[in-house]
Amino acid sequence: MHNNIVLAANGADAAAVDALTQRHSELSGALAVKSIHLLDAVTGQEQTAIEKARADLTAWCRSTLVPYLRREAEVLYPAVRVTEESRLLVQALFQQVQKLSETAEAIETADASLELGVTTVSLRVELGRHLAAETEQLLPYLAFSTNAGLSELWARLTETDAEGGAVASVGPGTEAHAGDHLCTCGIEDDSDFPTLDVREVPHAIRHATVFGALEAIAPGSGLVLIAPHDPLPLLAQIEQRSPGRFNVTYLMRQPDECRLQLLRQS
Repeated sequence: MHNNIVLAANGADAAAVDALTQRHSELSGALAVKSIHLLDAVTGQEQTAIEKARADLTAWCRSTLVPYLRREAEVLYPAVRVTEESRLLVQALFQQVQKLSETAEAIETADASLELGVTTVSLRVELGRHLAAETEQLLPYLAFSTNAGLSELWARLTETDAEGGAVASVGPGTEAHAGDHLCTCGIEDDSDFPTLDVREVPHAIRHATVFGALEAIAPGSGLVLIAPHDPLPLLAQIEQRSPGRFNVTYLMRQPDECRLQLLRQS
């Protein structure tokens, strides 16, 4: 079943699909920013900066990314109705989770700068491929499974997530839809801060991607955001989620393009 459309059985299941898709976007955004910080340090050959960025990325992988992916595997994969095709899909997804874990560990132990840079890029590529496979292939299977409803699975995943405390819960007023392409595109390197060009990110997951990227920003650092319009609704949601945390400065304000610097205060 290679279907990019998830047919939810009811409104609760549809909301669960949207929430899961948004969480994936937040993970992608956070990894993109953290990997850019590390790649910048590798390019600059600044050993202190390299080790600081490496420690930040690996700590996030250990506390957030890998535990969450493993919990998805524990909660979602066994609920798929077993067919030969679904069995192969679940097997492949399990293998991807294991490979992501190994790649994250390899970032910790990489010696040469070139090896560290290549491994960091590999982690982003592997995560994008894995999340896309879950959204485009796994969710349709779960939607048609008789083992459990999507809303029930999301509730179980959220409960487990809350116990582990690894990933921030989905924020209010955001929207994402299954079948949208999940990627780590749109991240560029600015002279001071990483640049997130959301014009390259599908509309339905733009806000979630920005939220994830901002979660990865340390106090005193920032992000340059490029949008195809003045993102006032997004800024309002950022302020609602994190009151007073980000200082926003417009670098360019045109009808068809805006560039903003978001500096984290605390």
